[in-house]
Amino acid sequence: MSAPRALPPGRRLLDGAMGTALLARGLPAGEVPEAWLLERPEEVAAVHRAHAAAGARLLLTCTFNAASLRAGNRLLPLALARACAAGVALARAQVRGGLVAGALGPLAVALPGGAAPPEAELSAPFLAPVRALSAAGADLIWLESQYDPRE
Repeated sequence: MSAPRALPPGRRLLDGAMGTALLARGLPAGEVPEAWLLERPEEVAAVHRAHAAAGARLLLTCTFNAASLRAGNRLLPLALARACAAGVALARAQVRGGLVAGALGPLAVALPGGAAPPEAELSAPFLAPVRALSAAGADLIWLESQYDPRE
């Protein structure tokens, strides 16, 4: 195992919104951006390249929906591992010397103050993508936009 990467002290610039950027590049509304990791990786790489050129030193992988039910059957277990690996590789190639965060968003099953499955059921869907992102070499795991702290 190699030593963890670290950014020099000081300010850090994070990348921008991947999904929004891919929509602007032609991703059809309602399609999960993760599908483009395998179908149109050059588009994902172009967004990472633009973020890095703007000064981002920490890039989030295009895997926001990897744990979500929204991804549905688009990311079956084998494709999930391939998509996570592609997500890390595409970001790593553009952020030379920076960090890559394996990004995961909400499951989209727990809403604030609403009924939700037990915590064990909320955490289980994160296991496979966290393992896949870690195995692919993500420097850290980034959880964002969770609606409910039980996730």
